[in-house]
Amino acid sequence: MPYRWRAALGVLGTGLVLGACGTPRVDPPPDPHASAAAFAARKLNDAGLAQFMGRLGVSTPASNDLTPELVIAAALYFHADAKRAAADIAAAHADVEVASEMPNPVLSLSPARVIHATASEVPWVVAAVLSLPVETNGKRSRRTAAAQSAEQQAVLSAGTTLWQVRSRALKALQDLCDVEDEVRADAEEAALDQALTERFVKQQQAGLTSMIDTLRAQGDRAQAESKLADARARLTGARGDLADAMGVPLTEIADRHAAPWPERAHAPTLDPARLDELQADAIVNRTDLRAQLAAYAQASATWQLEVAKRIPDVTVGPGYTYDRGDKEITLDVSFELPVFHGNGAAIARAKADRDRAAAAFEGTQGDVIASVQKSRAALEGAVLAFQQSDAAMRAAEATQSRVEKEMHRNLVSKPELMQASLVRVQATQAHLAAAHQLHAAMAAMEDAVEAPIWTPSLNLAAALPPSMSERGDQR
Repeated sequence: MPYRWRAALGVLGTGLVLGACGTPRVDPPPDPHASAAAFAARKLNDAGLAQFMGRLGVSTPASNDLTPELVIAAALYFHADAKRAAADIAAAHADVEVASEMPNPVLSLSPARVIHATASEVPWVVAAVLSLPVETNGKRSRRTAAAQSAEQQAVLSAGTTLWQVRSRALKALQDLCDVEDEVRADAEEAALDQALTERFVKQQQAGLTSMIDTLRAQGDRAQAESKLADARARLTGARGDLADAMGVPLTEIADRHAAPWPERAHAPTLDPARLDELQADAIVNRTDLRAQLAAYAQASATWQLEVAKRIPDVTVGPGYTYDRGDKEITLDVSFELPVFHGNGAAIARAKADRDRAAAAFEGTQGDVIASVQKSRAALEGAVLAFQQSDAAMRAAEATQSRVEKEMHRNLVSKPELMQASLVRVQATQAHLAAAHQLHAAMAAMEDAVEAPIWTPSLNLAAALPPSMSERGDQR
């Protein structure tokens, strides 16, 4: 073999070896024991969490209480859903880079030794062909456009995921606050029923009341104690739900209490103009709706790519042949012949996918409109129920205060005051139930418009890679 061919093969072999040396390192698979230990070590005073809260535009709380801002930030920082959303964006961005790459050329070498060559002939035949793929009809740009639409869809879907992480964390915190209020009210009711029962027992023993009144009081006490036990059990479950929503161990919040949240004690002011504005924006700009538009754009670009494939790609192959001393320059041109099909089936399938994406967008928009309207109506009803229960509770409190004054003047007895206190506690319990429904309705309204109305506003875009910040979402 001539020296220059041996040198060429040597250079080629060296390039292949260097290319193999540049192979990325393969990371080991996740270790369940290590990941479990890392989860158990998560702390709300983590320095990384503090820096993350700075990126979100909020500061760490001065006390050990669970503030809404801390709960949201911890959920975005620790929860696996937020990490998966960031990974989805990174994968979609890589897909764009892959789609935009030009196909690599292919070098073919065919050395052959002639066994029965004459003594005067060089016993080697060497052919080299460099195949250069040429994509026609703008296929690469269409493929890249489809990948870019998929990336935008991933970014928007990540925005929806982050909002859901935020919403779950806040709902869990609100539920914890509501159950804590219920436990306090149920404990007061149980104590009053216990005191009434003891008084009825004494009065029965003194012959001042019948056994029926005593049994009725004992039944009320048993019911109140059962209600208190149920509330305490739900309190334990609420703490577990909050820890799960935040992505931290239960032990990390076991000794923490919800911070004072004054907004929960009052019915929100419903500004019809503001709600109309949010509703109009949601039915065209909610992230899941915009993700459906991106999915349609991807399907449309894919359809255009399949249409472009009706014109086949071309492969140009300049070559060189050394045949026992003779030297030849060759040029191969190859392309697919659309004899059996012109890519019509693939075009029809891509068109069906595009039509399906359009139908999915219309369905999602209809769901958004229905969700906004339903949530607004439920919120208005919940506000009215809250106001009515608040008025009833205030009336019960006024009655108890009046009975206390009358007892000081010996106009009523101690049992009558205890009964008035019990009525006030029961009115408070009814008000807490109405407040729970109101908080759920407020959360549903915020979810429907996907924007904070009464809860803290954080820069959710900062929780994702820089590509997410291009949307400029400030929630």
